[in-house]
Amino acid sequence: MAVSLLATSVLSERWSKMTGIHDEFTTAQVSDTLNGLISEEIIKKIVDFYKKLDEWVQDLLSESVYKEISTIQKLDIVSELSNFINTLEYEIGSLRTALNKEKQEEYKKELLHLQYRHWVFQQQELIQSIIHNEKERNELKAALQLIKTNRITSESNQLAEALITDAYIQRFNKEMRALAPYLKVKLEKGQSQKGRSPYKVVLDTTDKLRKSPEDVLSEGEQRIVALAAFFADATGRNEQTPIIIDDPISSLDYNYEEAATKRIVELAKDRQVIVFTHRISLLVGLSETCEAPGIPFTDLYIRGTNAGKGVPDFSDAYHGKIDKQLNGLIERITLIKKMDPFSREYQDACSRVSQQLRICVERSVEDILLQQMVKRFSRRIMTGKLMKLDQITSDDCAMIDSMMTKYSFNEHSQPEDSPLIQMDLDETISDIKEFVAWIKSYNKKMN
Repeated sequence: MAVSLLATSVLSERWSKMTGIHDEFTTAQVSDTLNGLISEEIIKKIVDFYKKLDEWVQDLLSESVYKEISTIQKLDIVSELSNFINTLEYEIGSLRTALNKEKQEEYKKELLHLQYRHWVFQQQELIQSIIHNEKERNELKAALQLIKTNRITSESNQLAEALITDAYIQRFNKEMRALAPYLKVKLEKGQSQKGRSPYKVVLDTTDKLRKSPEDVLSEGEQRIVALAAFFADATGRNEQTPIIIDDPISSLDYNYEEAATKRIVELAKDRQVIVFTHRISLLVGLSETCEAPGIPFTDLYIRGTNAGKGVPDFSDAYHGKIDKQLNGLIERITLIKKMDPFSREYQDACSRVSQQLRICVERSVEDILLQQMVKRFSRRIMTGKLMKLDQITSDDCAMIDSMMTKYSFNEHSQPEDSPLIQMDLDETISDIKEFVAWIKSYNKKMN
């Protein structure tokens, strides 16, 4: 009991010191004072605690109150207020630090950096445009350096050294001996100037005079030199890609044409060679030259029509068996008969049949009547059947003459405003069959 009274007296003494503070605030005043500073939940706990203190004050000396107070180990509200006070002290410390001049400068720099990034984001299209323009400007500056004469000369020398090697010069000389053995030209390295290649084609003379080939050589001779350079380049690689040549015999005389034809066929032994030409002599020459070594030869024809350029045309127009081509014309006429006779397509098809038929009739003079002893576009002359020419009759000549006269009206392409061709297709088929029968009969007679 003494201990209890002592504890009670201690509480009374401490409470007497607190009552002055407690009397100054009511629970409503506490709530108003703390409103906005801490959470409503904590304010409610404080108000409840104040109310509890009022209950204890009313019955401070009661043993039940003493027991209740003695069982309290830790007040939650005190812990929460302690944590809140610690947080406030930390924030106060942060604010005091912020007042430090060095920290202020650091924050200013961070603020400027954020503002800069914000500005860059807003101006990114403009910045990208400026960067692009600057790159183009630098590229133009670099390009200006490349087009200077001395730079071009330097690059030209490097390119010439890489391409025009000793092996290439040897191949060029070999090609010249094959294509034009009497044409004395050679590749020679000279002084580089104004961006020109140091290598040039010169006349190979015994004196020291150096004449420009274009001042001495004809157009055909210059062409054959260019072909030699092309062949030397094409044969110096280990590639298996096709060799494409556009009209190689333009401006060449017949001897150079024959030499170029043989060289093209030699190249075709190892690689595919594609030749574009409008020269019938080259076509026939290639075909005949490919026969002996057994090199496959295919000719494709294109022409211009009202529908456009490059339209596929008849194949084997100027070589091959005539009777086979004539039978092919019968098949074409059968298809033409299904077309509208008043259409432009019909007119064009009839025109092509007429042209092809005329070509076959013209070739029959050489291939059938003269038994290929002499042929256009060919240098070969075969006189083995010369003694049989006395078997040619007037009927044989009349057959060719009548066909030539009848189908010679549409040899060339017709203009846009030309009238539609009036052609009896059934009659044409009948004429072709009669002509084929004559060819078979004539060949039997001559053999």
